[in-house]
Amino acid sequence: PDFSAKCVTHLERFALYCLRQGQEPKAVLAQRAEGWKNSVLICDDISCGVVPLDAEDRAWREACGRMLNDLSIQAETVTRMFCGLPQRLK
Repeated sequence: PDFSAKCVTHLERFALYCLRQGQEPKAVLAQRAEGWKNSVLICDDISCGVVPLDAEDRAWREACGRMLNDLSIQAETVTRMFCGLPQRLK
């Protein structure tokens, strides 16, 4: 994604791309922190439901969770959208 944009979407896809390249998504984001520090970051929640049987899908789910955890610590605000309803977490 273009981390210089004001709004960066689909971070879950970025996490999968990083894993397929053999990199940890949160480490890659940390390297590019100056590019997205003042941006809105959007990620689809892939952590709900049954744990995937496929090893890559499980690794993706875990890496995405670690990435979002790290981002939420650094974020000024964190909002979860569920069925169009915002829930402010931070």
